Amino acid sequence: MIKKITIFALLLSFSSFSQELVGSIPLELKKGTDVFQIVNETTKQTTFFLSDNKKVKAIRLNEKMQVVDTMSVPRPNSKYSKMIGTCGDKSNPMLFWASSNDKEILTQKFKFLEHKTSEQKYDLTFIGEKVVEEFSLNGNFYIISVIKNTNSLKFYVFNETEKTEKTIDLNGFNFLDSDIKRTTFYNVLLENFYGKQESGSIEKITSDSPISLALSYKKRKVYLENNKLTFTFDNNSLYTQLIMVDLKTFIVKEKMIKKPDLMKDPSAEVNELESNSFLHQDKLFQIKSSPNLIKFSIKDLDDKILYENTIHKEKPIDFSNSEVFLENGSSKNKKTIENSKFIRKVNNQSPAISCYKQDDTILVTIGSVSQVQQQMSNKMMVGAMFGVAGVLLASALSSPTMENFNAYANREVTYVNCLFNQTGEHITGSVKPLAFEKIRIYLENNPTVSSQTIFKLENDYYLGSFLKNEYSFRKFVN
Repeated sequence: MIKKITIFALLLSFSSFSQELVGSIPLELKKGTDVFQIVNETTKQTTFFLSDNKKVKAIRLNEKMQVVDTMSVPRPNSKYSKMIGTCGDKSNPMLFWASSNDKEILTQKFKFLEHKTSEQKYDLTFIGEKVVEEFSLNGNFYIISVIKNTNSLKFYVFNETEKTEKTIDLNGFNFLDSDIKRTTFYNVLLENFYGKQESGSIEKITSDSPISLALSYKKRKVYLENNKLTFTFDNNSLYTQLIMVDLKTFIVKEKMIKKPDLMKDPSAEVNELESNSFLHQDKLFQIKSSPNLIKFSIKDLDDKILYENTIHKEKPIDFSNSEVFLENGSSKNKKTIENSKFIRKVNNQSPAISCYKQDDTILVTIGSVSQVQQQMSNKMMVGAMFGVAGVLLASALSSPTMENFNAYANREVTYVNCLFNQTGEHITGSVKPLAFEKIRIYLENNPTVSSQTIFKLENDYYLGSFLKNEYSFRKFVN
């Protein structure tokens, strides 16, 4: 029997003890000001940036969110239209600005001891290349391109003083398209999934914050962790392909992990198989669905099954740690649903799976997201980010950002939460609310705050927000 979820008491309890006001800054913000931050885990300092169309202001904060130092410099030439990343010593952060076609790069280094900045320009030709991804990792900034119609990847690596280039040859690897036909790396990237993932796009995943189903449903993903970059491709229903690149040596390895066995049901009116995966701590979590079943498996990277189970229409899910939920735009528009409807939604929408380390357990969220629906209010968009049991957020530039709160905007999401230990065994117990859930509740109760940003310092998450000429920082814990 389908029933509505009552969360009023939960909202009240969260609002009373879930957040702590750490500090605030008197501030005037112009319309259109971009807000972002760089966190230095070693010194426990955060450099808070405000960028408008004329200047960039950097505010250095200590761990109590008190101002230590400030700098204000002119914004770079207008042809550098976007800030694409950071690198270098976080005590003297370096911003990377790019022209609209990515061919001209300007670095802007903030030297706090001298209260000066230095700039350096780089020209990139990108002859016969398509840019795949840009990211910051371990003090470097990377731009990756693929040479058109080939299996060759090109890495542009920037540090504080120079740019180096490295080309990787992927010939000999088995790239398959959605029809399970041999193709090139370039064509795998270009395949269009029509409403599910645009041609040429790849979703960036980092491990330091939860990832929303509205991002993890993508068929092409790239995972960043330590000095390793891993592409995963779920273009077809038989295999998940992994391309793993060591960013120190640029040695590359390939893995082909078989997806769960599931036959098409000849009695079903729509006879399509859908599948997806999520990589977490050298384990691959996979799902495959038909109109009547969902199969779930956990494998190591040698294709060995660590756990496998099936979701049936008529039977309880014996590896779940929550009810099955359907949420439409807000936690207030949320209800439990039966397995039959859950299976149908997963198979008809975009199936997704996401994992997050929570203490000594792995929180696994299995579900689906719809395509974008009609417009919702901003308040509903924020509410759609999280279920009480932990529908997960995304990360960008290696830290969670406010733009990811809109990941479920105008979407319907179905999900169930499950807990596993580090060896892949299902465990009992309830799912603990995440810090992000508490942030969502705070924002629902305070709809007038603006210019929000989220960042992680040690194990806690901080929400920065602007209201009445004051920028405040609040701490939230899992």
